[in-house]
Amino acid sequence: MTTTIRPLPALALLLALLLAATPIAAGVLHDGREIHLSDIRQLTFGGENAEAYWSGDGTQLVFQSTRPPYGCDQIFALPVGDLLSGSVAEAPPPYLVSTGKGRTTCAYFLRGDRQILYASTAAATADCPKPPDRSQGYVWPIDPDYELFVADVDGKNRVRLTENRSYDAEATVCASTGAIVFTSTRDGDLDRSLGQGGVVT
Repeated sequence: MTTTIRPLPALALLLALLLAATPIAAGVLHDGREIHLSDIRQLTFGGENAEAYWSGDGTQLVFQSTRPPYGCDQIFALPVGDLLSGSVAEAPPPYLVSTGKGRTTCAYFLRGDRQILYASTAAATADCPKPPDRSQGYVWPIDPDYELFVADVDGKNRVRLTENRSYDAEATVCASTGAIVFTSTRDGDLDRSLGQGGVVT
């Protein structure tokens, strides 16, 4: 089966850009022309970091990162509550939530901030998928090996939510109902699917 490829949607938060951005000049994170942001702090050092999302209580971040020793995106969490309160000067290093196998994307906290939802190809293969052809610009592979998983914030008690030969990824969670909305090709076309209260089929 040929993998369909499409441009990555512009869903990343501004914070994800800050995580991945290169400073304007050595030691400078804030462009003086920017009037809407202040007190900018760099939270990650090293790796390719993207798709960062806050926990409901605003004390943790979850994001995808390619960093040694992993060859492709894995899910990491970063507690930032102490940094934001001023009780520490630097955030602790991020820690791995996903298995370290396959490729992962689009992590999100479930209500209550005790579990993290993400997509991974690890159930199909421990190896990183072949990267898509980016000669015409950035594209994201619509790989049918992506399935949805939920794990505790520490990465333990991982549960697979989907099992099919369709692309299931790019999930988000409704803060008020707990409904999971995700992108899927299960109906033969790229659409959004809905699972209620953490139940996805």
